[in-house]
Amino acid sequence: MVFLETLVSSSRHFIHTSNLTHEEWLRYRKTGIGGSDAGAICGLNPYVSPMSVYFDKTSEDIQDFDNEAMRQGRDLEEYVARRFTEETGFKVRRANAIYQNTAYPFMLANVDRLFVGERIGLECKTTSAYNADKWADGLIPPHYEIQCHHYMAVTGAAAWYLAVVILGRGFKIVKIDRDEEIIQNLITVEEDFWNEHVTKRMMPEPDGSGISDEIITRCFPKARKQEILLPSDFNEALKRREDITGLIDKLEQEQR
Repeated sequence: MVFLETLVSSSRHFIHTSNLTHEEWLRYRKTGIGGSDAGAICGLNPYVSPMSVYFDKTSEDIQDFDNEAMRQGRDLEEYVARRFTEETGFKVRRANAIYQNTAYPFMLANVDRLFVGERIGLECKTTSAYNADKWADGLIPPHYEIQCHHYMAVTGAAAWYLAVVILGRGFKIVKIDRDEEIIQNLITVEEDFWNEHVTKRMMPEPDGSGISDEIITRCFPKARKQEILLPSDFNEALKRREDITGLIDKLEQEQR
């Protein structure tokens, strides 16, 4: 292990990624919670659920999922970083490392860029024009904001920048200052998730999302049908379910 004095104190170390194969890099990601996992664990990521993060960390399989949007994000990362430097004058460089918080070793960070000579980092994003409203008037998608706080928690950085190119629409930069209260709450949530779910191999409860449904189908492809007698306290829950179903029907009719 080697230490990067300009960003992190001696209490935090990292693993070089320059010579890692893609499969080795994916396996290292399984050993802890990364920045892209943090928002999902907090229930803020519309594309990933806590259940899917659990499945990724506990499965022996290497899930190398990819799509066109992800490919464009990787290819345009250098462009976003270069535009950021042009707009701000700040010099940034690749980290080529996976950082680990030694106080909370399950917390990992695979950051996009680090400032030269300052305790600050940069996250580069690419998004569709259809998502422009999520960045309007200084807004930040919540799971991206949590991602940056996670990186600050791991590296000890004082601030983190988000730079996003909205394809065909514009380029935005947002600075997120370190917030100790948010970071401590995030550490608590991540520690609970890692110790109570990943370590104990206890899958989180489904959150009702389609993503969780996919994980359940993957884990239990063959369902067994049988009748069971429910406890009496389920009656209230079933009645509430009926009420919600009726309300949904009325709202859908009004929408049409």
